[in-house]
Amino acid sequence: EDWAEWMRGFSIELLKESPSPALRACCILAQKYHPLARELFNAAFVSCWNELQDQFQDDLVKNLERAFESPNLSPEIIQTLLNLAEFMEHDNKRLPIDIRTLGSLAEKCHAYAKALHYKELEFNTSPATTIEALISINNQLGQPEAAVGILQYAKTHHALALKETWYEKLHRWEDALEAYERKQLENENWADVELTLGRMRCLKSLGEWDRLADLACELWNRKDDAPASSGGQGGGGGSVAAIGASALALRKKIAALGAHAAWNMGRCDSEEMRRYVAGMEDGIAEKEFFRALMAAHAGNFSQARTYIDLCRGLLDVELTALVGESYNRAYRVVVQTQQLAELEEIISYREITAQSKEGDFGIGQFSPAGALAERARIRSMWSERLKGCQRDVDVWQQMLAVRSTVLSRHEDIPTWLKFSSLCRKSGRMSLSLKILTSLMGCDPLEVGRASVHEDEDFPVVPVSIPTSQPAVGFAYAKHLWAAGFRSEAHQGLQSLVTSMQSINPASLVRASSASSSIRPQSVTGSGDVSSLLGNTSTSLAGFGSPGFGGQDAETNGAAG
Repeated sequence: EDWAEWMRGFSIELLKESPSPALRACCILAQKYHPLARELFNAAFVSCWNELQDQFQDDLVKNLERAFESPNLSPEIIQTLLNLAEFMEHDNKRLPIDIRTLGSLAEKCHAYAKALHYKELEFNTSPATTIEALISINNQLGQPEAAVGILQYAKTHHALALKETWYEKLHRWEDALEAYERKQLENENWADVELTLGRMRCLKSLGEWDRLADLACELWNRKDDAPASSGGQGGGGGSVAAIGASALALRKKIAALGAHAAWNMGRCDSEEMRRYVAGMEDGIAEKEFFRALMAAHAGNFSQARTYIDLCRGLLDVELTALVGESYNRAYRVVVQTQQLAELEEIISYREITAQSKEGDFGIGQFSPAGALAERARIRSMWSERLKGCQRDVDVWQQMLAVRSTVLSRHEDIPTWLKFSSLCRKSGRMSLSLKILTSLMGCDPLEVGRASVHEDEDFPVVPVSIPTSQPAVGFAYAKHLWAAGFRSEAHQGLQSLVTSMQSINPASLVRASSASSSIRPQSVTGSGDVSSLLGNTSTSLAGFGSPGFGGQDAETNGAAG
């Protein structure tokens, strides 16, 4: 609030002292209507700047730099000052402020277009130190080709060794994880904190929650005398005074990653979840979100709603600044606000469920049939809303994680199959496989490998896809095809068709014929997966499981 008041006073003073009569005439109105002062800020600043002597210009720049250094400066004010710097640059009167400072500030408040401009200017004088930032910013702007081009340029013209973090910026999580693990193995330094944190970030994006939980627990409980390259060490479970400032800084880095692991493993009411959330930095939206999540899971719905309101307040400032840039750049925060809205709907869903179990159908309450219909309406709304989200794996993963607190994967198979398809098409094969095997209860390919003795020579691993969820089995066959196991995909699909003939032989005649007719393609490895498996989808769709609607989930909606 102090900074906001400072900004309002600064804007009014510029209008009052402006040499332009038109701007001075606006001063009285701007005192009553603050948005006018904000709109005229750039023009008023430039008009005053031109009249200042060099000494006073230097003093003004020093004060602006002092404001930039403040840890409490809101993103909205940073955005306003960055807009001023851009305005003056367009007017060929660039502010004498270091472009590295402006670039880092633009990144801090997620003004990625401005950040890209300043980092490109910095690249001309210091390419080696800006490559990682340029890769990250281009990815944030939805320009992955430019990010890859920068990486290739660095390898070709500067002979720079690839850093593990560069793979992260390119969202090549499996390559990044392999690079982190290889570096730790080569250095024989498994206690290196930064490398371990890098591995944890990769595991979070890959959905490897078990491994992430183990690493978080190990790093959290690290003794004070454990070696570390940077970032400090965590104490066992002692007091704040006992574990020291360096350990607290490390725990703040671990806390969010550990909380995500505990949440996605269904441990919202566990001691480890409470420990991680308590260890997170105060005053950030993520901490309030996890508090709301734990309260909702424990049935403290009024407290959960209080935390949701606090989280919204923290997101509001950031969202206001980002929307000024563009909707796409604000989308990450929009997803977070959407999570809050769905968490409120989950609370309503659980209240209706509890009411139905208790038989409390008083005035203003749903009847048994009404409660059932209302829950169905909420589930349908969630399904429709997801179709409007960006087709991005990280976005879908965040949204589905919230819903998983009340809906298991088996209760929402069509949505999870769409997500698996999205993962497959985005190259996130391990996450796609993890979803499918959780729905089937096993990995048929691994089961087939285990059944083959080492001394036996099988050109194709026998794959037997379970028939309980035909659409899941069909999606698994498509995953095998995309992963390069084409012969196994054909053989597994054919075994699924054969197994299901006993259920309804007549409806599977065409599917069996289609499967036989495409065998040459699978053997030669040519052809497209859609032509290979498409003919069987219609037949398999007729064997919908309860809650599946008798349709192939991957042909329903945009994720076919």
